[in-house]
Amino acid sequence: MGIQTNFEVAPFFDIGTVFPRLSNIQRKNFRPVYGAAFRAAVKPNVVGDVEVGYGKEGTAVFVDINYPF
Repeated sequence: MGIQTNFEVAPFFDIGTVFPRLSNIQRKNFRPVYGAAFRAAVKPNVVGDVEVGYGKEGTAVFVDINYPF
């Protein structure tokens, strides 16, 4: 059918947190997270991805189907 699909794996590392007020920002409250994103891009207009992150509070999984920008 002429449909082209690309598969990608992207490792990531992030650090941050959510603070209720700016006055609460302290370095000791930041949390590191690492993981990987697995993507399938169906050209020309659909991208699906599954991101798995590991941090101090446990594992998180994010699933998304979207259009590329």
